[in-house]
Amino acid sequence: MNDINGETWTSEATASAVSVAFNSNACGGNSHCIHTILGGWMNYFAISATKTAVYKTSDGETVGPNEPAAVGQTIDYKFLITNGGSASMQDIVIEDTILSSRGLEVICDDHTEVHPGETVSCWLYGGTTNGVYIIDQADIEAGVVSTTSRISANEIQINDEPLTPIDPTTVSVDVFLHADPKV
Repeated sequence: MNDINGETWTSEATASAVSVAFNSNACGGNSHCIHTILGGWMNYFAISATKTAVYKTSDGETVGPNEPAAVGQTIDYKFLITNGGSASMQDIVIEDTILSSRGLEVICDDHTEVHPGETVSCWLYGGTTNGVYIIDQADIEAGVVSTTSRISANEIQINDEPLTPIDPTTVSVDVFLHADPKV
């Protein structure tokens, strides 16, 4: 977030995906039986993701929207993953090729199960950068750092049934860099 003249600036994006799963294994695969006994029971899975990017100087101060970019400035990415479905999920994975090309990975709170309505926090980890994306000259010349993250998860495993993947969602954030007019 950037606080400029009393205004707060944040680069943020939100995305979600919904998939529906009907458990045909109950009642021996007889869907009429499931409908009759459970009143039309059906699980649906919904992954909602919010990705926030905070652009900072190498000293950790927030960069204003019109301040010139410099090598060594950082972008700190944070994610909130919400289970907006009716069934629990596990094995959250966040993939982002731009971030991983810098030796960074996204890790989440230590939740083995995320129940409907719960939100998990995730952040960057790894590399030699203490978990932040470091701006380089190529980023400044491009004028923007664009990242797209793919978030996936699995349905909670019940007994020995195979894991059911939940439809993934993607979320993108652009951080625009301003060149120094003196250069």
